[in-house]
Amino acid sequence: MQNFSPSGNHVIHQSQGIVRAGACFPEFKQADSWLKAGFDNLNREIVRQSLPDGCHFELDPGYHIGFVESFLSAIKVAKNNGKTKLVPSSCLEQIDRMINYYFDYCYPDGTHPCFSDARRYDDLADPEMFRPTPTYKSSGHPDSGFYTLRSGWSSDDIIMPIKATQRGMWHAQPDFGTFELWAFGKKLMPDAGAYTYSGDEEIERQRAYFKATARHNALTLDDRNYDDPLPKVLVWRPQADSAGVQLLSVQHEAYKGLTRCRSIAFVKETFFVVTDEVWGPATGHLTLRNCLGSGSVVKVEAESETGAVVEGTANPESAGKFIYKDGNVGLSILVAGQKSSKISIEKDWYSEAMHEKSERPVILLDVPRTADSGVQRFVTIIYPFTSEHPLTLHFGFTSKDVDADIERLTKAGATLVVHEKAPGFDGAMMRDPSGIAIQFVKREKSVLLK
Repeated sequence: MQNFSPSGNHVIHQSQGIVRAGACFPEFKQADSWLKAGFDNLNREIVRQSLPDGCHFELDPGYHIGFVESFLSAIKVAKNNGKTKLVPSSCLEQIDRMINYYFDYCYPDGTHPCFSDARRYDDLADPEMFRPTPTYKSSGHPDSGFYTLRSGWSSDDIIMPIKATQRGMWHAQPDFGTFELWAFGKKLMPDAGAYTYSGDEEIERQRAYFKATARHNALTLDDRNYDDPLPKVLVWRPQADSAGVQLLSVQHEAYKGLTRCRSIAFVKETFFVVTDEVWGPATGHLTLRNCLGSGSVVKVEAESETGAVVEGTANPESAGKFIYKDGNVGLSILVAGQKSSKISIEKDWYSEAMHEKSERPVILLDVPRTADSGVQRFVTIIYPFTSEHPLTLHFGFTSKDVDADIERLTKAGATLVVHEKAPGFDGAMMRDPSGIAIQFVKREKSVLLK
């Protein structure tokens, strides 16, 4: 008992082990002292190692559930051996908060996000620990900075866990504002993961690569890692407003001289609008990344080439539209920035298990930042879909001449679904060669907000 680690996850595992030894071998003279020493450590460390909202201080889902299961193992031993007095009620209440916290951002298949050093399929919760389905959907934990926007708790729902935490300890990564996305039974935008742990120079190089800000759904300056974030929560609205919008808006000092605000709107539990704004005296090269899974992505005809205007986007001149597919599930993604933006696709890697990595496509928006750039704004619309009616999922464009647009797209391989005309309205729904629904509308009076 003189050799316990001073703190951290090691002392938790050591302590539950000595508790088990004391309970299983009561004939030993020191059995009671083993039990007491183990629970003294556990009761002390749950205060030191967990935040008020129930998050483990490493800000890592894998380490979080590892702590919880070691603590629960010790509690089970205490109950089975009549030693429950060794665990105060305050510790039982906190472990309950830690359990609820974990399940708030878990997926329906029992896995958790690969934030920080977490592995997708390791350190999962014991199935016996699963709780009844909550009455709420979206949830937030401001003490730690983890939020989850979700349409429900089933496999067919849409779920976006978001990490907007402090810098964190050794296992955390400089990834403020990053997110994963689950929809219709698949993880469509997985986090970069960790790939490797610690070791020689090559292992450390690989570890640094995967944890870098540029491997995440993030906006970087010269692809440098974020500085300490100093985060602020500007808006957290887990209940939809009258327009059906749930909203998280967070701000941080991304770099010296550059403040970044990321707002994520979950609209009618159907699609997301992610808005990034930056300001400050810093200059350099900005890159916005949207990191996908192992499916395929194609860039469809850019709005600047169609002569149409994307309804609701501020900068249609530099908008790129992409279709990502993973089997029968996919994402329609629209990325928009300043006129000088360049939009492209590159290949990168992500990891869901130690020493295993998978290639994936990443959508990039690049734009320079100069001394007179002022506030720069970028909008990403992410629309999960399955094979459904075109009105359920479509890209809408205003048109000066709907008939001309129908003729032009038909020649390019698109198919007309319906064309309707009424006083003050002319609208057509088409499918492009990849099957994506496109709507062209000409209205006598605009419906856009001024």
